[in-house]
Amino acid sequence: MLVAVTVKTSTAGAAEQQPRRWRMRISVQKVGDGATVSNVEFVQ
Repeated sequence: MLVAVTVKTSTAGAAEQQPRRWRMRISVQKVGDGATVSNVEFVQ
């Protein structure tokens, strides 16, 4: 699965940062009523 992720971080007292965007390839497996994620890697 290939996903796009946008993350906005903040630190008390620091200037506001622009959102960061990444593309990630992950493996997802159903386990009971939930899911597990493994093999997370960043792609360009």
